[in-house]
Amino acid sequence: MTRLMNEVWGNPDTEEPMLAKLEGEIKLFFAQHKHVRQNTRKLHEDLRVHVLEQKTEIDGLRQSYTDSQKAITLLETRIKNYEEEIAKRPTIDALAAQVEVLEAENESLKKFLKESSEEESKKRKELSDKHIQEVSDIAENLKKSQQRVKTLAAKNRAQEEEAEAIDKMIFRKDFSVPELIKDWQESSARGVASLVLATCKAHFPTMNFADVARGAPKGTNMRAAHAETQGYDRVFAGQVNHSFWYKKYDLPMWFSDVEDDEEEGADEGAEEGSGSSDDHSQEGSGDDSGEGSAYEASDDDQSSE
Repeated sequence: MTRLMNEVWGNPDTEEPMLAKLEGEIKLFFAQHKHVRQNTRKLHEDLRVHVLEQKTEIDGLRQSYTDSQKAITLLETRIKNYEEEIAKRPTIDALAAQVEVLEAENESLKKFLKESSEEESKKRKELSDKHIQEVSDIAENLKKSQQRVKTLAAKNRAQEEEAEAIDKMIFRKDFSVPELIKDWQESSARGVASLVLATCKAHFPTMNFADVARGAPKGTNMRAAHAETQGYDRVFAGQVNHSFWYKKYDLPMWFSDVEDDEEEGADEGAEEGSGSSDDHSQEGSGDDSGEGSAYEASDDDQSSE
């Protein structure tokens, strides 16, 4: 019976490790998915911080440019004041000296503005290149993360389909168990009936199996007859090889329950009878101890020997 159950439901020693392995793989999948999501959030946060830093640097450059414009405006105002003072002064030498000073300051300011502009352009180019590279790296990382997620999702779907197939197989085999048990009971009953009929045939060679299969004679006290069989039923049951009888036999084609057609239980008695008298008498009269025999020696027979 244990072997039959293992064939129907599978060995529990192998099923539990498979379920545990499947559970571990699912946990690993969700852990990896969580790790990928955390890395993605970190990359987004790093990008936001980097953009804010660039914004701060650009604001600084804008402030520097504003200060330069203010300096130019202030210088222009000073030049205008100098021009007014020069206009008031009649001496050419003083005016020439002031002009030279202003020109020197103007050249110095132009040089400073040029250097500032070149430095600003260089920093902007560096920041732009750095930003492009970082955006490219982030896009590549996101692409790899998406590919990993798709791969894990595909594996998860395959495992879910496999688990669903296993569940369907278990449910399908569960439905066949009652039929197998019923078939086993019927086969065992056939074996006992065949052994009893073969034994009776050996003791009473003139016995007709068809008459016996149609039931007891009318007026027979079946309760008393059953009482006399108590104890002997175990002897016959112990001699039956159940593995040999786990198959189906049919009645001979010539058999018909013509005598009891009017009785309601006639068909059931014919179905519960064993095979033909020739086949089953040969099986019961053979070597009971040989391999493939329909019967097994009981404890009472061994003790009597």
